[in-house]
Amino acid sequence: MADDPFAAALHDIEHRLSEQDPDFAARMRAPDTGARPIPKTLVLCALLYIILPIEALLLGWTAALITLAAATAIMVLLRHLH
Repeated sequence: MADDPFAAALHDIEHRLSEQDPDFAARMRAPDTGARPIPKTLVLCALLYIILPIEALLLGWTAALITLAAATAIMVLLRHLH
């Protein structure tokens, strides 16, 4: 395995990366022990999938479009804040 040129190239890349960006290299070596955050986009899309048809039937397409625009704005704001 040590004679493999790909392994040698990979080792060289890892060595140069750890010299150039030690913080990144340390993060890549450390095990992921933290809890994963809830995917906000997935939750928002699931809620819209359930709410929009009901809202469109009860309140009309205008209310559904306003809700969709508000949800899009919230998603963009969450992306910029994070």
